[in-house]
Amino acid sequence: MNAIDNTFIPYPLQFSSALFEKIWGGSAISELKKQSVDSLHIGESWEIYSKNCISNGAYAGLTLEELIKKYPLEMTGNNQEHSEFPLLVKLLDAREWLSVQVHPDDTLADVLEGEPRGKTECWYILKAEPDAEIVYGLKNGVSKQQYQYALNSGNDIELLHKVKVKKGDFIYVPAGTIHAIGPGIVLYELQQTSDTTYRLYDWDRYGSDGNPRELHIEKGIISMIEYASNIAKVDVKPITVKSGISKTELITSQYFCLSHYSLEHAHIECSLQNKAGLITVIGGAPLIIPTNQGDCIINSGYSAFIPAAMKSIVCSNDSTMPTEFLFAQENI
Repeated sequence: MNAIDNTFIPYPLQFSSALFEKIWGGSAISELKKQSVDSLHIGESWEIYSKNCISNGAYAGLTLEELIKKYPLEMTGNNQEHSEFPLLVKLLDAREWLSVQVHPDDTLADVLEGEPRGKTECWYILKAEPDAEIVYGLKNGVSKQQYQYALNSGNDIELLHKVKVKKGDFIYVPAGTIHAIGPGIVLYELQQTSDTTYRLYDWDRYGSDGNPRELHIEKGIISMIEYASNIAKVDVKPITVKSGISKTELITSQYFCLSHYSLEHAHIECSLQNKAGLITVIGGAPLIIPTNQGDCIINSGYSAFIPAAMKSIVCSNDSTMPTEFLFAQENI
């Protein structure tokens, strides 16, 4: 670390993404990032996560968690007790079906796993092949008891509610919702920081060890919401802020807020409102954020953590090619 004193230096923090091979993964993430990787089965890129190493500026080499622990107020806007940031940003590439799964809420995550939080998440579809679809909940009127019986008898697929998706769709997935991402989908995911997943069905698939992957039916049934809404896609409309700028407020939930921006040869000021900001560029020209330390340039497929101490930032695109980016914050 190059900081020579204990004074916090506020600037957009970029990271070395954590790439994860998955049996259902593909090559779309490396193509989006324009980077070469050895594997053709990258399923997830953890873009902003507590354990990620900072790759730029005075704090390069530290993890996000270490910097929050040292400067909690400056980084997040509050003196939280835990240094783990409660939100996680991912990119996912599904070349095959992900398992049918469910995540516990905060209360059940504590009871069942001793974990500090459950997992509510949301998705923004970056790419989708024709007729791509997701599983979202059960068909109307199907009870926990009916679904559990079907799981045990091997007839559960017929009870799942499937929804077609396309590029630009937004899906909110509260904890307790049975879900699965289908083949041909690349998406951005914003979630609570948790990796607690209960697999209910895995398409009769075998893992890398040659054995069926573990299922968690008992905990999954306990965690699922009965009669959860099967309206998956949230209908949101862009707002033209001014020439060359559009903004779409995707969601304000219990845990996070998320907006989509498109800039074309324009700039917009984003107020942080005493909270950290999480930016991910999802397409087009690079996003430029001017700072006292020089311009921060975020290319397509990359992200930045904006410390709360920055108060506000200017997001710019000097090109006639539009820039698309997502802006998330913790809802505190």
